[in-house]
Amino acid sequence: MYYRLDPSFALRSWNRVPYALLRKDAIDADVVDEGTFRILCSCDGKTDIPTGRTVQRLLAAGIIRRCEYGGGDPTQWQQLRWYDNRYFPAVCWSITERCNFDCRHCFVGAGSADDAPCFTYAEAMAFLEACEQCGIHAFVLTGGEPLMHPDFLNILQEIYRRNMHVYMVNTNGSFITPDLLGHMKDIGCIPHLKISFDGIGRHDWLRRSSGAEQQVLRAIELSTAEGFPVTVQMNVFPGNLDCLEETLVCLENAGVQETRLIRTADAPKWNKNSDGSVLSFTEYFDAMLGLLDSFVRQQHRMGLDIWRFVRLDPSRKQYRISAIKHAECYSGKLPVCEGNRHMLSVTANGDMVPCHSFSGLYRTQGISLGNVKTQPLGALLTKSPYLDAVCETLDGLARQNHQCGRCRYFRYCCGGCRAMAALYGNTYYASDPMMCCFFQNRYDRKIRSLLPLWQDTLYTDIP
Repeated sequence: MYYRLDPSFALRSWNRVPYALLRKDAIDADVVDEGTFRILCSCDGKTDIPTGRTVQRLLAAGIIRRCEYGGGDPTQWQQLRWYDNRYFPAVCWSITERCNFDCRHCFVGAGSADDAPCFTYAEAMAFLEACEQCGIHAFVLTGGEPLMHPDFLNILQEIYRRNMHVYMVNTNGSFITPDLLGHMKDIGCIPHLKISFDGIGRHDWLRRSSGAEQQVLRAIELSTAEGFPVTVQMNVFPGNLDCLEETLVCLENAGVQETRLIRTADAPKWNKNSDGSVLSFTEYFDAMLGLLDSFVRQQHRMGLDIWRFVRLDPSRKQYRISAIKHAECYSGKLPVCEGNRHMLSVTANGDMVPCHSFSGLYRTQGISLGNVKTQPLGALLTKSPYLDAVCETLDGLARQNHQCGRCRYFRYCCGGCRAMAALYGNTYYASDPMMCCFFQNRYDRKIRSLLPLWQDTLYTDIP
C-alpha cells in the first residue's frame, strides 16, 4: 500500500530531538520513536509500506492517508528538515516597546517615546528568516503595544507566507477595529487575542488613560463577534478586589473564553506609581480563595486561570493547581521552567531573556544573554549564556540553592518562578518567596476543600 502525509503534518529534526512530527498551527512538535519516524519518511506515495500496527495507528490518528502510486509527494513545508540548533518551536516576540498608555505597573517600562526600542521592518524580516532556519514556527506577538508597529500587518503576512503562524497577540485592545480584524482574516491569521482589562471602574486608573475601559470592552465584544478567541488578562491589586466578581460576569457575557488573574508584581514602576496599593502574597492567595468559592457557586461557563494558584475548566468540571508543577513525574533533569525551555523571549531591542518578566530587570542590571539583532540566532540556540539559563535543570538549581534543594516541597513547586526569584532575591538561583508562602500555608489543601465535586487533573497527595 502507498501512503502520504496528511497536509497538516511535517517532519522535523533538531539537535537532541531527532524524530519529531510537527502539526500545523500547533506550538510543540510531537516526539516519535525512530521506527515510526522511518515509516513517516516513507509516506511519499511511491514506497510500498506493509500495513502493520504502526501504520494503522497513524491512519486512525489522521496523520497519514492512503493514496495511489505517485500521489503522495510531500510539499516543501512537509519535507524533512534538520536543524543543527537545540529545539525551540516558538518565540514570544516584542516587536515594539512603543505604547499609547503609560500604565502604572508595566514591568517592561513601555511608553510613547519615539526612541522606544522597536524592530525595523528590515530587522523583522531578518529575524523571521533566522527563525525559519532554526525551526521556530509559532509566534506570540507582544510589546509595548504590538498593534502600534507600523508594519504589523506586513509582519503577519510574512509569517504566514513562510508557513509559520501566530498563536497569540498580547494587546491593550485600543487599536482593534473591524478593518484590522478583517485584514488579519484575509492573511489567514486568527490567533488568540489576549486583551488586558483590569476591572470595571478601575481600568482607567491603572492604565492612566481616560476612556480606556469603554474602548477595551468594545474591542473584546468586536473580537468575539468576529470569531477571534479572546483571553482577558487582569491585574489583581487592592483597588480592584471589590469588582472582580462583577467583572468576570461582564467578560463571560461578552464571550471571553478565559480570564487570567495575575497579582501585580512589585516591579519598580508599580512600586513607584501604585500609591501603596500592593497585595502581599498571603493577601493575594486569601482573596483568590474567596473569589474561587464565589466563582464555583455561580456556575460560570468561562474558564478561569488564577496565576500561580489554580486553573479551572468549568465545562469539564476540572481544575489544576498551578503551583504544583510535576509531582509524581518529577525528575531532577527537567528544566527549571518548561515554558521558557520551549519558547524564546525576545525584547524589542533584540535581547534574549528567559521570559519577558526579566526584560526590565535585566536591562536595569545590565545583563545580556544574547541579542538576535547582532548575533546569529542559530549560534545563540547552540551555545550561549541564554541557552545555559533556560536549559538549567532542577538538579542544578538544587545545587546552587541549598534551601530549595532541602525543602520538602521542592519536588512539587520545582523552585517556583525564576523571574520572581530574581526580582526578590536578585539572582536567577534565589528562592521564590511566593511559592514558599503557598506551600508553607498549604493553599493546595484549601483549594481542594472548595472543589470536592471537581476533578483534579494533576492530583498529588502532598504529605
